[in-house]
Amino acid sequence: MMRTYSHNPKNLFMKHVKAFFTHYYSLFVLSFFVLAVFSFFFIDKLVFNWSFHLLATYHQIFKFLSNAISPPLLLSVCMITFLAIRFFKINPILIRPLFEILTAQTFSVIITYLSKVLIGRTRPHLFHKEGIFGFYGFHFDHYYHSFPSGHTIAAFTLSTSLSLLYPSYRPLFYSIASLLSLCRVFMGSHYLSDMLGSSIIGITIAIMIHLTLKHIVDYRRE
Repeated sequence: MMRTYSHNPKNLFMKHVKAFFTHYYSLFVLSFFVLAVFSFFFIDKLVFNWSFHLLATYHQIFKFLSNAISPPLLLSVCMITFLAIRFFKINPILIRPLFEILTAQTFSVIITYLSKVLIGRTRPHLFHKEGIFGFYGFHFDHYYHSFPSGHTIAAFTLSTSLSLLYPSYRPLFYSIASLLSLCRVFMGSHYLSDMLGSSIIGITIAIMIHLTLKHIVDYRRE
């Protein structure tokens, strides 16, 4: 027997999305976007020149810390943890949260690498060696993959997913994500504007995955 619903699924989902993306989120996105644009024109080169002097001394520390938010590493850890709990039934209550985190991380990796190729922003290394700065469009060269920052997107996707599941720890999650993402800037792998823009992408991915899965679960329960 086919079930009937009082609301159109698509309209109900859009209602949930609009309810979540309040003016607070819009203000956050607008603020970070303005900061990213301002940083691109006025701050990126200054921060890179300043951090370049730190790189020689603290390179290994920055590299070690930034490796903690490596997209392949985070995705692998999420996948292994989810599969272990799913098939060995270690703690069934964690299956749904871990599935949400895994899904968000998977989408973040896909979106990151597609965006890198399509956008083609030069990395700080090219600015240092050849004075090349800016966006050059479609490019497969690693040196043209500065934006978005995969590490930053992975970090903020994970921190947002965890914040949605455990709101009381939100300041801690975002603080860790911010500090580790800054290591990518201090390493000279990305500009400050890359980090600011990528954080918006990571947060948005996690929220959209959360709302989508929540909608699917609620829809099936009706």
